[in-house]
Amino acid sequence: MRFPPNNLGSKVVIQNIRSKRHYSENKNKIRKELIKKRKIFHIKSEDSSNSAAINLIKYFNFNNYSLKDKNISIYWPIGSEINTLPSIAALLEFGSKISLASTEKGIIKYRLWNPNDKIEINNLGININSNMPNNNLNRLNLYVGGLKGKRVLVLGATYRSEVDDVRNSPSEVLCRGLDKMGASWDIHDPFVDSFENLNKDFLQEIPAANKYDILILTVDHNFYKEFDFLDWVEGTKIIIMDTNNILTEELCKALVSKNFRLLITGRGDLK
Repeated sequence: MRFPPNNLGSKVVIQNIRSKRHYSENKNKIRKELIKKRKIFHIKSEDSSNSAAINLIKYFNFNNYSLKDKNISIYWPIGSEINTLPSIAALLEFGSKISLASTEKGIIKYRLWNPNDKIEINNLGININSNMPNNNLNRLNLYVGGLKGKRVLVLGATYRSEVDDVRNSPSEVLCRGLDKMGASWDIHDPFVDSFENLNKDFLQEIPAANKYDILILTVDHNFYKEFDFLDWVEGTKIIIMDTNNILTEELCKALVSKNFRLLITGRGDLK
């Protein structure tokens, strides 16, 4: 194979290599400078983050673009990154589905996220743990010595508080798990009366506690926050699992003082 005169081909290759190296060096330099500026901005970023969320929604509204049921890809803020949480909250309010970049076994994938999923931060970014309902159920199964034959009342069915949307509901996953473990269950939610994919009607009112062995609190609706659980459990031996910090610390202490067994996600077991 003959080279062009004066090895012109070789010179072009060398120039390309130098150009790429120069670009890479410049990119790293610019990136470091931007991170420094971002850290300074992060100190006063709360107002700017809220403003960004408002402007984002204004943009979609101005262009008559419906956000309902749209899948929106966005990042979860880490460290000094611009806080996207107000924007995520605003998008959820408009009925959007949120996809986050999640690192799984070193590979970055966009995954559908809902507010009940646990975000785990690692050195590559975040990992979305959507196994929380099953984790809670396995923990409860061990705690009560087996769920088979147990009567369970689940309070809360929507994917988050104060909405009537059961898409991506952890409660549905939990109820399916109860079926598999041989437990019988009823469910109540002040905003909805059924799951689309489960042939079971919801309770219209919360029944007497003595009908159940276990109570599982899943959604922090105001209705449940204001409910008098201390009076409701009186005279029973019902076991209570709170997966969403619905019970106040004061109420937990009062229940424990009356010898009720509590399993509280994030606060350990109270016996």
